[in-house]
Amino acid sequence: MKKSLTIFLILILSLFLLTLIIFFSQRGVRTLSTDSYLYLDLSGPIPETYAGTSPFSKELTLRDIYRVIQKGKTDTRVRGLYLKISYPQIGWGKAEEIRRLIFSFKKTGKKVVAFIEYGGDLDYFLATSADKIYTFPGSFIELNGIAGERLYYKEFFHRIGVKPQFFHIGKWKTAVNSYTEDKMTEEERTQIKRLGKGIMDFYISEIERTRGIKKGKILQFMNEEGGGIGQEFLKTGLFDGVEDEGEVLKKEFKGLSPIRARKYSEMGWRLTPNKIAVVSIEGTINIGPSGFFPFTRKITGSDTIRNILAKVKKDNSIKAVVVRINSPGGSAIASEEIERAVKKLSIKKPVIVSMSSYAASGGYYIGVDGAKILANNLTLTGSIGIIGGKLSLRGTLEKLGIKVDSVSFTKTALMDSPFKPYNEHEFSILKKRMLAFYNLFLKRVAEGRNKSVDYIDSIGRGRVFLGLEAVKNGLIDRIGGLEDSINEAAKLAGLKFYSVEFYPKRKPFWKTFLQLFQAYDYSYIKAFLKEGVYFFIYPYYQFN
Repeated sequence: MKKSLTIFLILILSLFLLTLIIFFSQRGVRTLSTDSYLYLDLSGPIPETYAGTSPFSKELTLRDIYRVIQKGKTDTRVRGLYLKISYPQIGWGKAEEIRRLIFSFKKTGKKVVAFIEYGGDLDYFLATSADKIYTFPGSFIELNGIAGERLYYKEFFHRIGVKPQFFHIGKWKTAVNSYTEDKMTEEERTQIKRLGKGIMDFYISEIERTRGIKKGKILQFMNEEGGGIGQEFLKTGLFDGVEDEGEVLKKEFKGLSPIRARKYSEMGWRLTPNKIAVVSIEGTINIGPSGFFPFTRKITGSDTIRNILAKVKKDNSIKAVVVRINSPGGSAIASEEIERAVKKLSIKKPVIVSMSSYAASGGYYIGVDGAKILANNLTLTGSIGIIGGKLSLRGTLEKLGIKVDSVSFTKTALMDSPFKPYNEHEFSILKKRMLAFYNLFLKRVAEGRNKSVDYIDSIGRGRVFLGLEAVKNGLIDRIGGLEDSINEAAKLAGLKFYSVEFYPKRKPFWKTFLQLFQAYDYSYIKAFLKEGVYFFIYPYYQFN
């Protein structure tokens, strides 16, 4: 009797748990009301795919935005799109990408309305993809153009006894100038001016085009006013209204129910026998597994990406692949490992490379074997070059009264030690290794882009280009975003009907937590210190 009761209670508990699982799993796939509008909150970080740092994360990703737009375009229950914009933490290339997706939504004839809670030039750039733009009466909107600014630590290092010893191939490879200079070099200033002007020209022309404003008026406004509070904008033609957000929603979407973009993106998707995989490579490239440095940016590990690419290669349902890159580069060895994996994949399946805000240096290196490379007008790319060196801390230790002594059994055993500067012999070895890496970089790009090594060298040596320049010099094939890249992959694979699968997948929180310890295991740190002085990074220009 007791045994039967126990079994009965277990069955009841199991049914209860199953009901809970079904309930929570269906929360994200609830049905829409007949008349709805999509509510897209563009604020904070918008990564390419889920970071997976928290099971409760509400972070919107570019993957979500893509899926929302694609589904919303053909969903007859969706009547419009509302953009709430409040300082999204993205680059200009990704902002252009999101605008392109919104324009594709508008082509269906559905309404798009933007509301800038507060923000600046990039926020307004995003908003110009809408039919109407609103702001709050008391919101201060900065429209003052862009500028490039950088800190230089040469004097500071001198004062605390740090000796920077770096060597870079190409006078435009200026990422470590912050350590070795006290102001911009002429080459660095020239490059920033060229890139900044390209962004400004495109940005202003888009405002003039979408808002129907006379040429020259926007630049005049930026120089004379630099922005203002909402109420002041009514005369400018830059906004369609200055009202509370609630009033805007009532006026523009009266009778419609809102559906948050994140929830809508999780609703059921059409599955087909044929799939296109989108593999995202985001953040600094390093050896080992992907992860995060505490309080810093995302790390893409070569082991993680190679495993994903191998899985995609074996999956017969995946007919083509888009390698999506949003990376400034990183470890030379890790970049080489990923590039080799992409090349092997490209032999078996069509591979299209899609560039986000930046895909430069090591970020460019890993994509050279794509059948076609697409980028946004404002993508930062190129920076074919290499930097090597270290910061010697001996002077700092001596100022603190700390002495360093050692015994070395070869002339080069302590070459990478941070507690001593390079001697002449060691520095000559560094230059030799770097030249070998640079020549390999040139070779990989020349083979991938079907160009001569001499030509790649002529546009290399650290030069950074916007996407619109990279088309002209042959580093990319054409301007286009993620949607264009997926369409291109489908075309190469001969697919008319397909579903899109994104990688990496969202991981359970416990697995991500454990990965933090794995990713920064001592062996990986040691390996990075040993080879990480030879790395592909582009000058990290931030235009804001």
